[in-house]
Amino acid sequence: MSGVPASQHGVYSSSKFVADVWLVIMRYLSVLDIIRLGSTCQTLHEFASLRHVWRDVLFQHRFLDQCYPHLRSCTAEEIRHQLKTAARLDHIWTQPSIVPKRLYTFPLDFPGVFQGLKFLPGGTWLVLLFHCRNLNPSRHSNLCLMQPSTGPGFPAASTTFQSEMCWLPFLDQDGPYKSSRGDDLMLLRTKCNDGSNAFGVVHLNTKIPSITIPLIFRTNVFVRNYAAAGDYVVYGWITSERRHFLRIMQLNENYNGFRRDMTVEIDCPKGHGGKLRIRYDLRLSGRVPCILLVSTRLMTASARLL
Repeated sequence: MSGVPASQHGVYSSSKFVADVWLVIMRYLSVLDIIRLGSTCQTLHEFASLRHVWRDVLFQHRFLDQCYPHLRSCTAEEIRHQLKTAARLDHIWTQPSIVPKRLYTFPLDFPGVFQGLKFLPGGTWLVLLFHCRNLNPSRHSNLCLMQPSTGPGFPAASTTFQSEMCWLPFLDQDGPYKSSRGDDLMLLRTKCNDGSNAFGVVHLNTKIPSITIPLIFRTNVFVRNYAAAGDYVVYGWITSERRHFLRIMQLNENYNGFRRDMTVEIDCPKGHGGKLRIRYDLRLSGRVPCILLVSTRLMTASARLL
C-alpha cells in the first residue's frame, strides 16, 4: 500500500487555523480543556492566554460571574486562576473520596474568649473574632486578620483591631464576601443596652494588611433576619400589624455611608400573629441583584434592586 501524505487526510497544523476559528472552538471547551490545549504549542498558548477567551468562559460559569462581579474587570491571568480553582473543586467533589494534598497546622494564641474564625475568599487569609476585657475594658471585641505560614517561603502576617463594640459570634450570612470593587467585607452585629440592634461593616484589607470598621448603623426594630452581599446590606422585620418590611442599603465607594437607603413593604402572608420565623437570603443574580425572601409557610417573595 502506497503511503498518503498527511495533508491529503485533512490533518493540519494548529497554525493553519486563524485565531477566529480557535476562539469559536474554545467556547465549547471546559476550563481544564482550554488549559490543556494551551500547553500543546506556542500558537495555542497565545490564543488560550487572551482575555477575551477567559471573560467568555467567566460569563458562562454558573456562579462566579454572579458572586464576584469584580472579576469582569480583572486580568486574563486572574480570571483564569479563579476559573481553574473552581474547576478543580468541581472535579474533586465528584470523586468518591477526597485526599488532601497537604496538611498544615498553626497555633491560635490569643488571650480571651473565641467567638469565630473564617476564611476570606481565596482561602489564604483568615479573620478571627475574640473577646478580651483584659486588653482594654472599654474595647473588649477584637478582630485579627491573619495569613498563617504554610511552609518555607510563605511568611506569616497578621494585624489586630480593637473595637469599642461587643460584637456577637459570626454567622453564615456575615461573610466575608467580595464587594463590587473586589474588596473583602464582613458584617458584624450586636445588641445594644438600649435594646437596639447595631451592625458594623468591616473592611479587611489584605494588601497592607489592616482592619477598619468604616460604618456602624443602628435600628430599633426587631430584626427577623439580615443578609449582605456585594455592596448591599438588607434586614427585615414585621410590624404589629403583621406587615413585612425590608430595609435595603447600598454602600458607597468608601463603605462609610450609603449611596442608596430605602425601605420597601413586601406583600407576604400575615402568618400566625407575626411570630413566624422569616429567612432572608440575598443573592446577586446576573448583573441585577435580587432579594429572595422565604417564610416558614413556604411562601416566597423577590425584589429587584434597580
